[in-house]
Amino acid sequence: MATLDLHGDTALEAERRVRDFVTTHSRISRGKVIHIITGRGGGVRRPPVLPGVVRNTLGSEIERFVEEYDLDLDEAGYLVRLR
Repeated sequence: MATLDLHGDTALEAERRVRDFVTTHSRISRGKVIHIITGRGGGVRRPPVLPGVVRNTLGSEIERFVEEYDLDLDEAGYLVRLR
C-alpha cells in the first residue's frame, strides 16, 4: 500500500503533498487503497490541524480521483480508495 506521511508538514505543505500524491497514484494505482498519515495532533495545547487539511483536500478538486475515504483504525490518518 502506498503511504504518505505528513508528520512535520505545515498545512500548506500537507495540502500540496496530498494533491500530488493522490493525483499521481490515481494514474498508477487505480482502484487501490492508499494511506495518508496525519498523526493525531500538535500537542496538549494545540488542536490537530493536518486531519482537517487532508479531509478538506480530499473533498476539493481532487475528489474526482477518490472513490471513498475514512479514518484509519488508529485515527491518525486516512485510508483512501482511488477511482
